[in-house]
Amino acid sequence: LYRQVLHIRDKALGPTHPDTLDSVNKLAGILDLLKKFEEAEEVYERAVETAEKTLGPEHPDTLRSIALLAMVLYHRGEVAKAEKMIRCALEGREKALGPEHPDTLTNSQNLAFVLRELGENEEAEKLYRRIIEHKEKALGLDHEDTLRYVYNLGNVLHDLEKYEEGEKMFRGIVEVLEKTLGPEHPETLTAISNVGSMLQSRGNDAEAEKIYRRLLEASEKTFGPDAIETIRAANAVAVALFFQDKRYGDAEELYRRSLDAREKTLGFGHRSTYTTLCRLGALHEEQGQFLEAEQYYQQAVDRIGTTLGEDHP
Repeated sequence: LYRQVLHIRDKALGPTHPDTLDSVNKLAGILDLLKKFEEAEEVYERAVETAEKTLGPEHPDTLRSIALLAMVLYHRGEVAKAEKMIRCALEGREKALGPEHPDTLTNSQNLAFVLRELGENEEAEKLYRRIIEHKEKALGLDHEDTLRYVYNLGNVLHDLEKYEEGEKMFRGIVEVLEKTLGPEHPETLTAISNVGSMLQSRGNDAEAEKIYRRLLEASEKTFGPDAIETIRAANAVAVALFFQDKRYGDAEELYRRSLDAREKTLGFGHRSTYTTLCRLGALHEEQGQFLEAEQYYQQAVDRIGTTLGEDHP
């Protein structure tokens, strides 16, 4: 359908008409969604080339096509090239539209996302803080759009090992989401999980255990005992137990529960299943129970060999 519309507009209006360019961008967007990245790149390149000739390099429509092309390059794994192109689009949009325009802020978000992928977290942090400042002014701190960026900043802070600030940030998100969505909503539970992760990264395993137990209880109610979300929560409690006061018995019970549920829901050959086997092996190894540890490790090796092949790294 998009190809047909483009063909009609191309004939009737010409390749440089704004409506034709809009159809080019829409076709490329669909190709991107369908993961036909090579073809999407070619179509966006056509859009950029035409827009630069007819509208000029700093026109908002040209910059839009450049920004979209950059994300296709990112999806193709050309991250460094995508970064340069996003910077180019961002610079142009800041001049043409201003720093607080929604398109400029979207561009800033895309740049922050790509920078995090490249490990340039300090700059990503600055960008997220700037976006949050604008969003907070326009929408308020409790708005879902603002919270999404606060969430992204929290993840960057974790990467930068700024765990204390990250914990406060995620606790703030939990507080808002509990009021707006409810304490057992999936988004609230994800934020609670991140609080636990920050606590664990700070070495506060006892407090992390409390958070993860709360998460486990809510996940059982929301998703059911065998759901993948509940299994992950049980596993998180087990990890917290493993690292504090050598509470191996409690940890083993939860790992076994995770293993049973993962075998039921994901199958014997799933990565999460044999990861749990490895954790059970490590648990017994830590206690000097080497025979039991070997048995779990061997089960994991056998399943990995069956699933991925014996020569897999």
